[in-house]
Amino acid sequence: VANPGCYATAIEMALIPLVAEGLIETNSIAIDAKSGTTGAGKKASENLLFTEVEGECLPYKVGRHQHYPEIQEAIAAHTGGVKIDAHMSTSLLATRRGIIVSIFAKIPAGEVDGAEAKIAAAFEKAYRDYSLVTVTKGESANLNLKRVVGTARTHISYVVDGNKLYLFSCIDNLMKGAASQAVENFNRLSDLPVETGLGHLEALT
Repeated sequence: VANPGCYATAIEMALIPLVAEGLIETNSIAIDAKSGTTGAGKKASENLLFTEVEGECLPYKVGRHQHYPEIQEAIAAHTGGVKIDAHMSTSLLATRRGIIVSIFAKIPAGEVDGAEAKIAAAFEKAYRDYSLVTVTKGESANLNLKRVVGTARTHISYVVDGNKLYLFSCIDNLMKGAASQAVENFNRLSDLPVETGLGHLEALT
């Protein structure tokens, strides 16, 4: 069993429920994903030194991030073959841990009326039996990195403005993006509740 990449996890958890229900124009998606420096691994590198990243927000691998093909593949696998064609940019945050993803897309013309309710229903359908995700409407305080770093949770929020969708997803890249997700996979293979050994984890505030 292989874990998804950390960016892929945050992006797919936000997009798959909505793409599956046809609530996003798949050729209108723009993804702006930002990660703490631990997302680059442990190897020594000049561009990851604190003096280089402190006070910065540095774009990298614009349009060519290695997680993008994985994201396309997983979305297709979980939506009956729907393919997305997205802009994707990644940036390095001057923090150790955490990922926050901003996704911008258009809602299809036939889905604009009642879009907020449809989006809420899509997330409810996808995650009603999954305890490690919180979905909120509006500019939610749950998007604060300090509320998710150190936990196994995913925080998702959305804002609808006419036919425009603003979608946000926040995880700990070392937990939900790696170690705690590995524990989830072990739990699933062992027929245990996914939150076994994870529900007690608290945010590193």
